[in-house]
Amino acid sequence: MDTVKRVAKNSFLNIVSKVIGLFSSFLTLALVARYLSRDLFGEYIFVISFVTLFEVFTDMGYNSILVREIARAKDQLRKLVGTAIVAKFFIALLTFAVIFASVYVLGMIIQISPLLKNAVYILGFSVCIDFFTDIVISTVRAHEQMEYEAYIITFNSILSILLIAAVVLLDLGFIYLFWSRFYSSALTTGLSLFIYTRKFGPLHVRQDSGLRKHLLKEALPLGIGQVIDRFYYKTNFILIMIIRSVTEVGFYGGAYRIIEQLSLLAVSIVTAIFPVFSVLSQSSRSSLALAHEKTLKVLAIISLPIVVILSCLSEKITVIIFGSNLIEIAQPLRVLSFIVFLLFSNLLFKFTLSAMNKQTIYRRNSLISFFINLLLALLLIPRYGYMGACAAILFSFVVIFALGHYSIRKYLPEISLVTALVKPIIGSLVMALVVILMRHMNVFVVGLSGIIVYVLTLIVLKTVTSDEINTLKRTTIPIQGE
Repeated sequence: MDTVKRVAKNSFLNIVSKVIGLFSSFLTLALVARYLSRDLFGEYIFVISFVTLFEVFTDMGYNSILVREIARAKDQLRKLVGTAIVAKFFIALLTFAVIFASVYVLGMIIQISPLLKNAVYILGFSVCIDFFTDIVISTVRAHEQMEYEAYIITFNSILSILLIAAVVLLDLGFIYLFWSRFYSSALTTGLSLFIYTRKFGPLHVRQDSGLRKHLLKEALPLGIGQVIDRFYYKTNFILIMIIRSVTEVGFYGGAYRIIEQLSLLAVSIVTAIFPVFSVLSQSSRSSLALAHEKTLKVLAIISLPIVVILSCLSEKITVIIFGSNLIEIAQPLRVLSFIVFLLFSNLLFKFTLSAMNKQTIYRRNSLISFFINLLLALLLIPRYGYMGACAAILFSFVVIFALGHYSIRKYLPEISLVTALVKPIIGSLVMALVVILMRHMNVFVVGLSGIIVYVLTLIVLKTVTSDEINTLKRTTIPIQGE
């Protein structure tokens, strides 16, 4: 299959599965928000945020590096996967131990109920057993067979929403919301094992010490960057819990969950093209620069209308998803909406640097942004609460965007931010004007009208030309057949 068509197919399949997952996540939020009280909803958000803070330890950069290494040496698949399974199994055990210890330490600072502790332990164990599913997904990504990743994600999404709906309808209580996550993780792991053995043969779980050291050396800088990244994404939840209240955690976290789930659309595109980036980084830096710039434009085209809709229609969206009982979520949603574009772009910067073996630069950028967010959060949250947390993290995303672009330009100076972004920005401004003028109408009518105007504006501006499409095809010719 032609490389361009293969990447397009992979991106499409991934986007479809992510859209299903997105719908499942929003439906889950809607069900849980209406099922729990305001305080319990805050505790629910806190448990998810606290566990996902440490979930990153189960990866530590292995997933991205595994994709790169398998894409470059598919004949070493069994050795790579076997080594990764042993390494990530012990990393998962260590992660659960860290979660357990962290709950104990946090309990010395603030009062944590036994119910909340049990919820953390259940969810913590659930994310730890996901490590094998992550390895399978990395394998199919490297082989550019994204349909299998789509099957896994879709299965998990549908199963998760069915189990959550059962908990709500049967009124099983707070703790069973997290047991449902455990059961969906366990069954998804079983499906992943089935897919792997059918496509790639039986597992060979064995350790290659030389390969283990190589993977660790390559993954650790990226993993440290991911840990720093996750901590500055999630630290604000803990600070709000300690400094303010669990209810405010719900207000901030409800809005942030929407942004977080929407970022999965970017994951679909970037992970589909990452194997291509990995090969281009070895064969043609000019082609990599071109592919990076065009991908940034695509991400901007997708993310900017989302920013417009969330920022201009935040109150209506909040009522639809969370109900009027949690209308306070609308204000942080309006501020955090601008993070969508920054998240999309920063993910691309991260993967481009990884493809060029420059993970240490990504780690440095993440560390700087983490400390900026931490400092601002400590200054703003005591006085402004969850809105102070919104301001802190938004500014930190602006910083890491600037650092990421500057870092990539050092190695790929051909990249032009203006060329990639100016037309999508103009289109989004026109769309914002239409949405603001129509904001008192039905939210779906307003959103659809805004998107139509946005698309027409992009067409008039010739945002994506036939020459660009042809250039992108020529860019990927060197890796055809890989």
